[in-house]
Amino acid sequence: MKLLKKDWLAILAIGLFVLLFFKPVIAGDGFGYYTLLEGMGRDGTINLQNQLHYNQASGGETVFYYEKTGIYSTQYAPGFGLLAMPLYKITLWLDDFSLFHIQDSFFLAERGDILIHMLSVALTSLVFVAVAIAIAFYLLKKLGFEKQAWLAVLLGFFGSPLIRYATYDLSYTHAVEAGLLAIALFLFFEKKPAWLIGFVLGIMTLVRYSSALFAVPFILYWLWKNNRADSIKLVAGALPFGLLLLAYFAVAYGSPFISSYQASGSLENNFSLPIHFLNVLFSLSADPAGLFWWTPLVVLSFVGLLKWSDERKWVLTGLFVVLLIVTSMSYKGTTGFSFSHRYFAALFVPIIIGLAVLLKNAKWRKPLIALGCYTVLLFFLHLAGVDFYNGFPSLPEVYRFWIVEGNLPRLPELLFNKLGIVRLVLLK
Repeated sequence: MKLLKKDWLAILAIGLFVLLFFKPVIAGDGFGYYTLLEGMGRDGTINLQNQLHYNQASGGETVFYYEKTGIYSTQYAPGFGLLAMPLYKITLWLDDFSLFHIQDSFFLAERGDILIHMLSVALTSLVFVAVAIAIAFYLLKKLGFEKQAWLAVLLGFFGSPLIRYATYDLSYTHAVEAGLLAIALFLFFEKKPAWLIGFVLGIMTLVRYSSALFAVPFILYWLWKNNRADSIKLVAGALPFGLLLLAYFAVAYGSPFISSYQASGSLENNFSLPIHFLNVLFSLSADPAGLFWWTPLVVLSFVGLLKWSDERKWVLTGLFVVLLIVTSMSYKGTTGFSFSHRYFAALFVPIIIGLAVLLKNAKWRKPLIALGCYTVLLFFLHLAGVDFYNGFPSLPEVYRFWIVEGNLPRLPELLFNKLGIVRLVLLK
C-alpha cells in the first residue's frame, strides 16, 4: 500500500488532534473496565473487593456485591481489561522508577490510581485507533477509492463519535471496538479463513457482549452466497470466547446464564423490543443523543453504502442495522454521558467506505466537508462547556449555554483548559 502526500497529511492532522485532546486518565464507564483490569492484572482475581474505592471516584456503584456468590463484581465486560493487560503489566513494573510517579497523591485521590497505571488503558485504545486508520487506508485503496481515501478517513474520524472516543474518552471501549471490527473487515475483504473473523468477533464479544450479533451479517452474506461452510467456521472461531464468557459468568454469579448486567440489575426497567429506531437517530434529549443531529455524516455514510455497487456492501449495511437494532432496544437510553450516539464509533471502517462512495461524486464533497466541520464545532462546544451543563447536555442545552446565554466569547479560554497538556500541568 502506497500512501500519497495527502494521506500522510490526513494522518498527521488526526495525530495532532489526538495529541491536543489526549486524556490519559480513567473516566465514566472506564472505571468499570479498569476495576477488572486492576483486579485481574494486579490482584489475580475477578473478586473486586479491593476495587470498592472506585465507587467514590466514579460517583456510582461501579463495583457491587453479589450475595449469591459472595464476591464483588462490576456490570462491565472483561474484554477491555484483558486487552490492556500487557501494557498494564509494564506500568506495574515501572513502579520501581521514581521518574514515572507524577503527582501520585492527586491522581489517587481524584481517580483511584496513579497516572502511569491509567495510561496503559489510553495507550491500548490508541493502538486500536492506529490499527483502524491503517486498515481504513488499505481497504479504501484496495476497493478503488485511492483518490478519496484521505478525505474519507478525515471525515470518518472528525465526523463520527470517534472524534471524542479516540481522544478525550479513551478509557471507554469504543476505540478498541473500532479497531477490532476493522480487523474483522480486513480479514473479510482479504478473503482470509472465516474462523479468523469469528476469532476476532469473539474477542470483540468479550469487550461488549452485544458485539456477538455482528456475526449475523457475515453469516447471512455467506448463506446468501451458498457458502454454509464459512458460516460454520465463523461460529467455530468465536465459540471458545463464548465459552470463556459463560465460564466467567458461572464463577462470578453462580450460573453461566446470568450476565454481569443481570447480576447488577442495570438493565431493569430499561429493555424493550427493538422499536426505538427514531429515538436513536433523531432524539433531541441527552440520552440517547440523536445520531443525525450530532454526527450526520454517520447517517449519510449508510446512504453511501447503499449506493455502492459492490455486493459486499450488504455486510457493512448489515452491521449498521444490527447496531441500530441493539441500541433501539432501550427506551430510556443507555449511552449515558455521550457525544452523539457513542456506540456507532465502532463502525469507523463502514463509515469511511460509505463516505468514500459519496465522495466519488464531486457534488457531495463540499456538503460532506461542511457537515464534518459542523460535528467538530459541536465537539468543541460539548467539551468546553462540560463543567457548566446540568448533567448530560442535550443539543438544545448546548445551544442555550453558548448562544442564548452569550457564552460563545468564552469558548477559546474554556477549550484551552481542556487541552491534554494543559490539564496535566494544571491537574484539572
